[in-house]
Amino acid sequence: MKKFLLVAAAGLALAGCATDQTKGPSTTAEAAAVPAIALDDSDKAIIDATLQTASKTMVGKPVAWTNPANGKNGAVTIIRQGYTRDGKLCQEFHLVANTSAARAQQVGKACRSNGKWTPEGGFTLGS
Repeated sequence: MKKFLLVAAAGLALAGCATDQTKGPSTTAEAAAVPAIALDDSDKAIIDATLQTASKTMVGKPVAWTNPANGKNGAVTIIRQGYTRDGKLCQEFHLVANTSAARAQQVGKACRSNGKWTPEGGFTLGS
């Protein structure tokens, strides 16, 4: 009889955990949702110019950008610079973009090519 009660108690304890786990991920996913900001060509051109400028400043120092045509703004911060195994100079950057209703961010990588920092994968905020 004691074995049965112990097994039943353990089963009830585990059943409670299983129930909590099914609720957890959906709540976490909802809390982790980040608003997307679509960048148009004028935003990308301004951010690209800011990336070139940020690359000349100190690592860790944000360089602000603003697009007066649509009111979007943000900053580019170089996180670190270094060489890849094949000798290519690259840097990791943090991009922030703001609108009146949302804020989005991206960590990306840009490498030096033909005298210019070119982001790998482009700027991927929004669609």
